[in-house]
Amino acid sequence: MFGYAGEILRVDLTRGAIEEQETPEKYARAFLGARGLGAALLYRELKPGVDPLSPDNVLIFITGPATGTPLPACPRWEATTKSPLTNMYLCCSVGGFFGAELRFAGYDGIIVRGKAESPTWLSILDGKAELHDAGEFWGLTTEETEVAVRKELKDKRARVASIGQAGENLVRFANIQTDSRSIGRGGAGAVMGSKQLKAIAARGHGGIEVADEEGLMTLMRELIAEMKRNQAVQEFSKFGTTQFIDPVNEGGLFPTRNFQAGVFEGTARINAETMREQLVKKDTACYACPIACGKYSVVAEGEYANTFVEGP
Repeated sequence: MFGYAGEILRVDLTRGAIEEQETPEKYARAFLGARGLGAALLYRELKPGVDPLSPDNVLIFITGPATGTPLPACPRWEATTKSPLTNMYLCCSVGGFFGAELRFAGYDGIIVRGKAESPTWLSILDGKAELHDAGEFWGLTTEETEVAVRKELKDKRARVASIGQAGENLVRFANIQTDSRSIGRGGAGAVMGSKQLKAIAARGHGGIEVADEEGLMTLMRELIAEMKRNQAVQEFSKFGTTQFIDPVNEGGLFPTRNFQAGVFEGTARINAETMREQLVKKDTACYACPIACGKYSVVAEGEYANTFVEGP
């Protein structure tokens, strides 16, 4: 099946077992993309009435057919599970490099169920998956975990998705971090923590087989050329999502004081132009994306001097 690695990893943490299964072509064709395939797999795998923080819940990391290809602005993948915050279906889209690296390692996705006896992390390296003791990593921040896992693998280019202390302690809105990107909504980090799964690392050197490689490269060049001509894309590249602050505020839709009001009186201090001029130090990009909407920002002076963040 073109556009797919063809395999999904099944990880049962209770048994400490890892198996491979074929990516279901029926689902992949019927529910195109990571979100569709993830939803179909969750529907198939999850029994009704399951407690989101129980071993019976499943956590799915899944990619789409464009993930890991040269197509621009297509690095995204999905985390799918049952939310401990809403008790409902949860899907989270995230960028970075993890999804592409998982595909290069030979897999379209990972289905995790069960609960490990002790803190555990999973490595996926060129078609070989292993579970490891994560006792020394438990209690680390996600940034510290990423550094520690890469050191353990002796590979600075490994991509890591991990939880911090919020996930470990089952905070119901805890997220999963990867490449400074957040799987942020619905508490997927708490689900990962409930399974005592600290991190998943992926590294591979494979590729994605497509039906028409020459045609794909032609399309890639056309899309990049169009992006360079498109004013909206150029604004997004320059400012990231901060470009929406003023229009959203003018429309009365700004989430002021936790949605107590729709307009914020201080947007001039945080809008796109101000952020770009005063805080942004460099642009950052996800895999194969020329837009580079990520902004590495640093507070230079005052009470919060040296505070930094990488965000859109």
